[in-house]
Amino acid sequence: MKLDLKKSFKAPFYTSAPEGLLKVYLIALGWFLAVWLVHFIFTVFGLASTVFICLVHIFHIGVMIATQSTQIGYFLESIRCELAGDQHVMPSWQGNIPRYFWKGTILQFVIAVYFAIMAIFILVFYVIAVFIVPLDINVVLEQGINRETGSSLIVLLLLFWLIPILTGILFLVISPFVVISYAESLSFKGAFNIINIFSLILKRFPEYLLAVIIATVLFVIITIITLLLCITIVGWIAGALIQFTGIIIVLNMFAQVYKSANSAS
Repeated sequence: MKLDLKKSFKAPFYTSAPEGLLKVYLIALGWFLAVWLVHFIFTVFGLASTVFICLVHIFHIGVMIATQSTQIGYFLESIRCELAGDQHVMPSWQGNIPRYFWKGTILQFVIAVYFAIMAIFILVFYVIAVFIVPLDINVVLEQGINRETGSSLIVLLLLFWLIPILTGILFLVISPFVVISYAESLSFKGAFNIINIFSLILKRFPEYLLAVIIATVLFVIITIITLLLCITIVGWIAGALIQFTGIIIVLNMFAQVYKSANSAS
């Protein structure tokens, strides 16, 4: 099964939701604008506040997570529609918002755990790098930086710079299948089945790489368009709709690749 780009770009316009496609988009727009509005209000309030600034920011984070979770849950349901072979991958909002909120909240927790694992991984490699690279801090403090200590210091700094970058790139590469694996199983086991996720990526690596390239290009284009449109209020609305559409397209591409890799197992 090849990646059907035509299907992915048509995906945001097919729904079997009883409220109809227009209302699906209007509700999605409401959630997008709610996130932006909440962020704006609490940022302004947080800057103006001096006594309750910590409480303001904590509450801000909580509200942001709540509003984002519902959007994320909707995207997860769209992925499930594609995996199930449904031609209409734009699910209904009607009666499903609590369920979307719960699914989205769990996924945000999963991503937070991944970030924690990455942080531990980076710290471990930092410790290993310090022991591997022959650099005596006491010698540097006493004699300054010479040719020998300078080269060791450069190597150590490069490692300290490269390790988090490479770790971040690795997570970005696998993150689409992490999300889709969770969407399929709705379990922690699926989200953290790293061996299976890497196996599925390798089975359809050319299609996966194509999806990554297209997703990156779309991200750049949508970001530029959104920044240009955000000059006006109408532009904000258009930018939110473009972002929503772009996310559906990208997730549909990766869901197709995931489904194809699973069928080849």
